[in-house]
Amino acid sequence: EGVIERVKTLFKGNRHLILGFNQFLPPGYKIELPPPSEKKTTIEFNHAVQYVAKIKNRFRDQPEIYGEFLDILHDYQANRTIDEVFMRVQKLF
Repeated sequence: EGVIERVKTLFKGNRHLILGFNQFLPPGYKIELPPPSEKKTTIEFNHAVQYVAKIKNRFRDQPEIYGEFLDILHDYQANRTIDEVFMRVQKLF
């Protein structure tokens, strides 16, 4: 049991790595975690929506900037790196 607790501590926050370690445990031992919480996802989504609404409100008199911001978000969803997105947002604001 000590190894299991140490693995949970070492990989805390990385569910995939914790559960993947089961492959290395002897028969009869298994790391089990509670199912991921959908509440956190909902909170993060709501936070993101609120943030976009704040940007829209802040630049209501400059719709071209808000439009560019939305374009940057769409580019990020199209597999841009976070560094690329950060640089574009930094230039925009």
